[in-house]
Parts: sequence; structure tokens; C-alpha cells
Amino acid sequence: MSKYLGIDFGTTNSVCAISENGRSTVLKIEDNYQKEMLKSVIYVNPKHEMVVGKEAVRRYLWDVENLPATPPKRITTGKMYKIVKNSTYGGFAGMIDVPEIIEVDTSGRGRLLQSLKSVLGNDSYTGTNIFNKYYALEDLLVILIKELKNRSEQIAGEELNKVIIGRPVRYVGNNPSEKLAVKRMERIAKRVGFSAAKLEYEPVGAALDFGIDIKKELTVLVFDFGGGTLDVCIMRFPTQEILAVSGRSIGGDLLNTEIFKNNLLHYFGANTTFNQGNMEMPRHLMSALENWYSISQLKTMRNIDSLENLISKADQPQPVKNLRELILSDSGFNIYQKIDQAKISLSTKEKAHITFPSKSYTIDETISRKRFEHLIEPYLKETKRMLDEVIKTAGLTKEELDTVIATGGSSNIPSFRNLLVTYFGSQKIRFGENFTRVASGLALRSEQVFSAKL
Repeated sequence: MSKYLGIDFGTTNSVCAISENGRSTVLKIEDNYQKEMLKSVIYVNPKHEMVVGKEAVRRYLWDVENLPATPPKRITTGKMYKIVKNSTYGGFAGMIDVPEIIEVDTSGRGRLLQSLKSVLGNDSYTGTNIFNKYYALEDLLVILIKELKNRSEQIAGEELNKVIIGRPVRYVGNNPSEKLAVKRMERIAKRVGFSAAKLEYEPVGAALDFGIDIKKELTVLVFDFGGGTLDVCIMRFPTQEILAVSGRSIGGDLLNTEIFKNNLLHYFGANTTFNQGNMEMPRHLMSALENWYSISQLKTMRNIDSLENLISKADQPQPVKNLRELILSDSGFNIYQKIDQAKISLSTKEKAHITFPSKSYTIDETISRKRFEHLIEPYLKETKRMLDEVIKTAGLTKEELDTVIATGGSSNIPSFRNLLVTYFGSQKIRFGENFTRVASGLALRSEQVFSAKL
């Protein structure tokens, strides 16, 4: 009897499950306290060796702790290029040989890549240069998803060539191309080695997992709130008819950004002025601090030189020095981990602390649950609008919904829980398995789809 694979490929974490004889099993694909979840990260060192998941994070953090922070350097490669000389009044001035100069990171530290899923719909993003080697986006995602396939096969004890991979209802980004994202994922699945692969909405997977044994007529809404997106599905059982889906680019990572912007940005120049108040901090530098991986991309000679110039002109230079250290020390990941821990803590406590010592600055901030809820209030309002929208699309009223299933790690946030309780009534809501339900249901869908074709 064949086994069928379902992959919940997440922005933050990924989960795999297999289905056989109409029953699914979530696989323990990682060696940590949450064995069912593999962090969706890739570590690349200067030798271009790669690892994923927990080991990727471990190696990156070891590098940051043990290898000294150094700025990039410009070196000549020994190659020469011909370029056109500056023209003169006489016209064309001929060609000139110039040396090729490249920028290299000589610290020995590796790079950590995360949230690659979030740029699938971005047609302007095709890949990135890592230690002077270009990696296409699809090449990187092949590495990550192939590892998920390999680990699943080791546990299952057989090849798993048919898969359903989860996708958000709406991909993340500014006006993302859904068509491009889907085509990219289809090509990636084929390159990984799947003989048959399809995409399915993530909340549909969660609904299928919940409704596996439902025999009577029931209408269910799934509220799937993860690290990258918030997705909703309304499904009718036992027919498994999808009545409506909707989604927003709201996730736990975005809420972390709000904490950074409102509580930590001032450490790194948000209020700094230059030339006696005549100029403010360049906006592109402040925008790059909104997630840890864009902070890491600021580590270029051009940006370091620019910061040195800004320090000399700053009315209060210390925050700009802090920013320089933040970039050079590769501290962005660690700081955002602290923010995430504080956010999680606020689900059970009224206050949380964010502390991070560094050479030239020490972050010491307290955030209350009340303050956090104020910061995320616009997202709560948008969530309510989405619920109104999806219920209307389904041709229902909220009173006609029998059950509401909350899943995804961010559904633990009290203000979102309270929103659901207020909107639907506590008797309808089930706060169940937060991290594995989507993968389990995708595996069931995989068996439904592919066993029917045998």
C-alpha cells in the first residue's frame, strides 16, 4: 500500500505528514523539543556548505559568537575588463583596461536564509549573491524541500513521490504574482524529484484533518494564523465542499516587526538628526531594520562607508554607532529571537522583557500586553474585515457556522483569541493542535487526489 506525503511548507517552520488507508501520521523530522517542526532556514558558509533547520541555526549562532565581526573588504580578482574611456570633445576616446574589484566578507561567518517563501510571488527577486556565488531562489528552495522529502522517506521507509504542498491563500508581498509563485513551486517540486505534486490551500488542509470522521452535516471555519500569513477556509462536511477561502499578509513575523519599530528602533537612529536638525536618518536604513534578514543585507562597504559619514554629521552620533555595530556584529537574528520570545511570553503574562547586551549599547525594554495589543490593533480590525468578507463570500451568516477551528502558532495570541470568541461565541471555537494540523490534512488530501488516479 502506497503512502502519500503532505508538506506544510511554512515561512517560519515546516511540517511533514504521510497518509495511508485514510489515516495520517505527522512525522518527527527534526531532533529537537518540537520534533515535528523543521525551521525553514538554510545556512551557507564561505565554503558553500549548506545545512537546514535546527543545525542551520546552531552553526550560524556559533559563528556569530565565536568568529570576530569584521567589515567586508574590497579586493581585486586579477581579472581585467575593458570599458569605454570618458568621451572628449573629439568624440569616442577609446577603451581602457580596469581591474575587477569585488566585495568579500572575510569574517568566516556563514549566512542564514529565512522567509524565502515570502518572495515567491515577487517577480523582481530571482535570487541572491552569497560569498560571490549567485544562488537562484528556486535553487535554494529545492535544497530545503528536498531535505523535507529525504527526511520523510527515511521515516516512512519508502520513496514518497506524490505530494500535496501547502500554499497560503494569498502570497506575501507588495502586489505579488500568484501565478508566478505557483509556477515556481511547481518547478521546484519537479526538480526535487516528485513525480506528481499539487498545491493546496493551507487552511483546507487543517479543515480536512479536523473533519476526517465527520458523518453528519457540519459547516466549519478554519482560522489558520501562522508566522507569515493569516488564512481562512469555510468547508461543509461530510461532502468536504469548500465554500470560501480568504487570506491576508498578517503573521507572527509582522507582529514582531511592530514591536521592533515601536520599542527598539530608537536604539538605532530612528530619532537621530544631522547637521543641526536639517536632515533625518535615511529612510531605507530604517526600513531595512523591519526584519532580521534585511538587516544582514546592509552589511556592505557602501553602507558602512555611509554610516561612517553619518556618524561624523550626527547631532547625537551614538545611535548611528549602534546601528553600525548591529550590522557588523550580525546581531539582527538574535534580537528578533528575543522579540519573538517576548511576544510568546505575552500570551501568558501581562509583561515581557527584551534584553540584549552588546559592546556599545544594551537593549533593556519592557512591553506590556496592553501596549502590544495597542500596536497590533490595526491587524485585529483587518482580521475582522476578512472574517466578514469570507462569510459573505460563502453565502452564510456567522450564526450558520457550526464550528470554528483555530490553528497556527499565532492563534495563541490572546487578543486574536478574544476576537474569535467575541465574533463567534465561545461555544463554537476549538483551540486545538496549533502546528501539525495543516500537514496532517494535506497528507489526507494527497491520498485522496493521487490514489484516485491509480
